[in-house]
Amino acid sequence: MKHAIRAYALGIFTATSLFTIVYFQSGEANDSGQTKPISEEEATNYLDKKGYHILSNSEYQSLQESQQNPKDKEKTNQTTSKQEEENTENSTKDSQEDESTTLIIKDGMYSKSISQELNEMGLVEDTKAFNQYLEMNDYSRYIQVGNYELKKDMTYEEIANAITNK
Repeated sequence: MKHAIRAYALGIFTATSLFTIVYFQSGEANDSGQTKPISEEEATNYLDKKGYHILSNSEYQSLQESQQNPKDKEKTNQTTSKQEEENTENSTKDSQEDESTTLIIKDGMYSKSISQELNEMGLVEDTKAFNQYLEMNDYSRYIQVGNYELKKDMTYEEIANAITNK
């Protein structure tokens, strides 16, 4: 039995030694740890070929600012159009109570943005209060993407049930 164990151990030692010699002689060990760094020009060329655009920090910041400016302009246009709508709403408020509006919930919208949208439509007076209502009553987790017909005189609970399909 003693000789069998010694022979087995000698076989494992020999096999391990051979594998180690072959591994280091083939050059795989040397190549894996030493990679040539990519130059900035090579990286730029590679990204251009793949269809990516490369911007410096200053270009990126100016692009962000230019994207924020149209949003501000849209907000001012929306506020003036809201004021005009409110004026027309006040004159025909009685007839609009039975009217319904369509709320479009897109993929990726959060309950906060939905509350703001409902506020802009005139369905919800207080955006924060409605958002808190959704979160406190666990509706915000179940909001579904889609188009919803909502009436002007709906309560928070009715709106929440409609947009969550509960």
